[in-house]
Amino acid sequence: MLTNEQLAEIKARANAATAGPWTQMNGVNIFTDLGATNKNGVTADRNDGWCIADTSEGLTFVDGELVEMESNEQWDNAKFIAHARQDIPNLIAEVERLRLALEDVADTGELYHEHWCRDIAREALRNASEEI
Repeated sequence: MLTNEQLAEIKARANAATAGPWTQMNGVNIFTDLGATNKNGVTADRNDGWCIADTSEGLTFVDGELVEMESNEQWDNAKFIAHARQDIPNLIAEVERLRLALEDVADTGELYHEHWCRDIAREALRNASEEI
């Protein structure tokens, strides 16, 4: 189970990261938008962005021999990292929304409120399906 403390730590890391969106470029690089401003207020040229990560160095030793990760796996890793900047805040928001809905249901606590609990749960699920 994800604790409130763990969720807060994830949220803090997401908030501390360079602003998004991030984009996968050249297959293995992750960049900000062109002309993006970093956390120190420095703005990249309008025809360039900040390089967030480079997944092209997928190297390790296997049985003493240097081996490179397949390029399609490097591309998949780059895509995952690039999307994390948008995906993580969206997932945090969804966890927080669902926890609030659960708190509403838990706070009723009485059997005669069963229909009201169902209504809250249905509303939470309806909102989730509309947002996807």
